[in-house]
Amino acid sequence: MVEGYPSRMIAPGVHMFGPHRELFWMGNYQPLRKRFASLTDAIEDKSTTAYTNAGRFVEMIDLDRERFVKVPDNEAPFWLVNMPVVNLPGPTGGLLVYSPVPLDAQGRLRVALNALGPVRVVIAPHAFHTAGLPSFRAAYPDALFICPKGSQLTGGKSLSEMKPEIGFQAIVEDEASVSQNSDLATLMTQDIAAEVMNDATFNEIILYHKPSKTMINADTVYKAPSFETVPGVGGPDRQYMGPNWFAEAYQALLLDPPPSSQGCSTLIT
Repeated sequence: MVEGYPSRMIAPGVHMFGPHRELFWMGNYQPLRKRFASLTDAIEDKSTTAYTNAGRFVEMIDLDRERFVKVPDNEAPFWLVNMPVVNLPGPTGGLLVYSPVPLDAQGRLRVALNALGPVRVVIAPHAFHTAGLPSFRAAYPDALFICPKGSQLTGGKSLSEMKPEIGFQAIVEDEASVSQNSDLATLMTQDIAAEVMNDATFNEIILYHKPSKTMINADTVYKAPSFETVPGVGGPDRQYMGPNWFAEAYQALLLDPPPSSQGCSTLIT
């Protein structure tokens, strides 16, 4: 615990802040709704809870922001999101923040980060982990903001194009693109390797902290069983998705899609 904000050191030089409870709302995104609706229709047994929960998943995408915020707290889908923070080597030192969560209004997270060092690098791993970017850009205007190249999920656009107000200074396409950016290479030196998981759907940035042999990723390694009955990877203290209906729907639609949909390889059609 640092200055009242939940955190822990998971390896020498690598800290984990959170978890932060983040509501899941897709912003009435119709291409994604079409994809999940087709997967729901492909579930053969319409009497199963998997079918019912998948239908609720689609209904949530239909909601606009005003209606979504009125969903009862115990029914609203959410993630528990962690934020890895790495001590940077080299003469400048400072911190690399991966997948930033929103800075809290009480200022606890900012105080906790400042106690470890100045924020030098902020990485948005892919197009879904963006909630904390505006507050971090406002709080750390001198930090180097990084995003991955575009993907199928974003229609080929990078976050730099989708969120120009953030002012990303670097787009990571592969490990070589890190060394080609002199500012980024100076900050990360040889201790941190960055690569893009070229799966087309996300193109997620993955980091490897060499001194502690720690891999840092957002969704490349993922598991979504029932929130209450089967905890996430790491045991009962690391549940990260709820409520149960949402976790089960995610499992059915994305991780165990119906056989008739196996030929579909992307989230967006």
